[in-house]
Amino acid sequence: MRNLIICSLALALITLSFTEAVTTPSSHPSNHYTPKPPRCPYPSDVITFLPFDGDCSRYWECYKGNSYLFQCPGGLWWHQTISVCDYPGDYCAQN
Repeated sequence: MRNLIICSLALALITLSFTEAVTTPSSHPSNHYTPKPPRCPYPSDVITFLPFDGDCSRYWECYKGNSYLFQCPGGLWWHQTISVCDYPGDYCAQN
């Protein structure tokens, strides 16, 4: 179990180093679309990744019941099967 947690945290750190968090400025909240976050597993000490519906370049990261929205860098898409940003392919269908 300890090795699984260590591997999960290492994967999360690697993923975070290749992604950029999406933030919405709070000064004009009515001008920005804030997507509805997914239901994240809770309680959970394991980081869970979920795809973002309708945009292959975005994904959710869940930890302890909280969700965080991320954007893959430079034209990459979120690849749910391997939990990393990857080159575009048939693994994601944009709406």
